[in-house]
Order: sequence, then C-alpha cells, then structure tokens
Amino acid sequence: MNGEPYTPEQILFLKTHGADMSTKELCSALNKQFNTTHSAQSVRTTAKKHGVRKSQEQRSAVMQAR
Repeated sequence: MNGEPYTPEQILFLKTHGADMSTKELCSALNKQFNTTHSAQSVRTTAKKHGVRKSQEQRSAVMQAR
C-alpha cells in the first residue's frame, strides 16, 4: 500500500458522507476533518473498496456537469 493508511474513523467518514458528496468535495472534507493529505483518487478507490456508492442525485449532478 502506498501513502498513509486510512483509519477506521476515516472509513466511517467516507461511508457516512460519500453518497452525497462529489469525490473532490469528499476528499477535501476528509482531509480537513482529519488533517490528512489523501488524494481524490485514493479517496475514490478506498470508498469503492468499502462499498460506498454515490446517491442518484449525486450521479445525476455529475452527468449534468459533463
């Protein structure tokens, strides 16, 4: 594993907030909350690994932004 590992508290944060935030927003909020430097790609991968899925609203917002 490269980079800093995720703590159980950080995983819970991803599960709690991940469905309703963009990856960029989630990354920023996580890093601010826990004073870390996880990349957006790392957050995306870790969230997916732990079964976090975007809400339908969030998926729609991403598709409209494209």
